[in-house]
Amino acid sequence: MPKNMVIIILTTIVLTLLIPITIDLLSVEPAFTKDNLIQIILTSR
Repeated sequence: MPKNMVIIILTTIVLTLLIPITIDLLSVEPAFTKDNLIQIILTSR
C-alpha cells in the first residue's frame, strides 16, 4: 500500500475513536437555564 493510504486509514481510525468522546462533551446541559441562573445568583452573594 502507498504511504498516503496508510496515513488516511490511521487518521480515520483515530477519528472514529474520538467520535464518542466528542459526543459526550457536546451533550452537556445548556449553561443558562432558569434554574442555573438562579443558582448562580444565589451562590455569587
